[in-house]
Amino acid sequence: MINKLFYFIIGLFKSGEDRTQKLKRNVAWSTIIKFGQILIELAKVPILLTYLDTEKYGVWLTIVSILMWTHNFDLGLGSGLRYKLTESIAQDNDSRGRGLVSTAYFSMGLIMLLVFIVVAPILSSLNWNSILNVHTIENSELIITIVSIFLVFAVQFVLELISVVLKADQRAAISDVFKPVGSVISLLVIISLKFFSSNSLLYASLAMSVPFAVVLFIANMYYLSKDYSRFRPSFKFFDKKLLKDIYSLGVKYFLGQFAALVVFSSSNILLSNIINPEEVTTYNIARTYFGLVVIFYTIILVPFAAATTDAYVRKDIDWIKRSMKKLNLVALLASITIFIMLLVSKFAIHLWVGDKVIVPYSLAIALTIYNVMSVFVSPYANFQGAVGKLNVRVYIAIFKIVTFIPAAIFLIKLWGAVGLVVAIIVINTLVNLVFGVIQYKKIINRTAKGIWDK
Repeated sequence: MINKLFYFIIGLFKSGEDRTQKLKRNVAWSTIIKFGQILIELAKVPILLTYLDTEKYGVWLTIVSILMWTHNFDLGLGSGLRYKLTESIAQDNDSRGRGLVSTAYFSMGLIMLLVFIVVAPILSSLNWNSILNVHTIENSELIITIVSIFLVFAVQFVLELISVVLKADQRAAISDVFKPVGSVISLLVIISLKFFSSNSLLYASLAMSVPFAVVLFIANMYYLSKDYSRFRPSFKFFDKKLLKDIYSLGVKYFLGQFAALVVFSSSNILLSNIINPEEVTTYNIARTYFGLVVIFYTIILVPFAAATTDAYVRKDIDWIKRSMKKLNLVALLASITIFIMLLVSKFAIHLWVGDKVIVPYSLAIALTIYNVMSVFVSPYANFQGAVGKLNVRVYIAIFKIVTFIPAAIFLIKLWGAVGLVVAIIVINTLVNLVFGVIQYKKIINRTAKGIWDK
């Protein structure tokens, strides 16, 4: 019986064309890797809560939310590179591929250097006690922590381009290894900190961020000298024309990413400022718990992006249709799982973090609705990016940027964290779902015209 099961599983991975086999391997390995990463991340939360108090943990989450805004200064360069590099690989054009990678690395490095030079002094001059609504931490400690983590993030954004290269070559599973390895190192450092210091926001922040940057640096050195030596960055391959080519899509990706950042990163800032940092902790604990299924679903979607781009370039529309049907079936199973998680949420969250954080049932219901909608939205958003048809997303992004923060402020004052989730559902998720489905059907049925086909 075991032998039959073994050969059946092996047969599944050997069936189908080369693209499908690569996709299956990536999904399988990514699932295993991400599962390990999730276990590590879950373990880090109660350990961090014992090292930092609830307020400082909420402050840490808010700082990360603020600094993630700097990620958008690349104007979508990484996303544009992934699509264009996948095209070059599908066309066996290594010369253009090296030009794209070289242009992306040097451009990203220059952008992040300029951003740090300009933004670091601004961060140092602000009154963070007032911004974060916290008065138990000295403003000087907050400034040192924020500027230090900002520097790590700036370096990390350049190093993360190796993940883009791997994903463009349909090797997403390998890029998924970097975070769990960094997380293991981070966890060990945090445990060690408990013996040598206590309640230090700066040390905890560095422990959470530096290990991942180190892992990315090693990955860059290895893969760009071995597997991808043909794409190794060199200044002589820097090409302004290719930069324009990358940004033709990159700016559209940027607007979508910026809108997502407005929605999700501003959430912690608004909760901390309007209510308090403890509310940020409660919201994020609940969001992490109910978002576990979405994380696993995203594991499947990431390899599909490069595979869908490859299929679209080769005009294999039937493969895309079959893939979307499978993704929607998985979304249905994911939704059922999320509802089960709601039923056991009180017990599960208590088992995870103890009595330190109590999640109201109203917040649990709101996050259940949000995550169910998210798993159905994801395949269509993934498809839009994979085929490079982003104009619809651009207009939606502008709508979100203009309307979300006013709506969120009003609803947070009315219902707290529950109001925040309602704002996210209405302004972000529902709009994405409606327009994503419409555009997918138009493109697949070859009836897309105007904005729907750009």
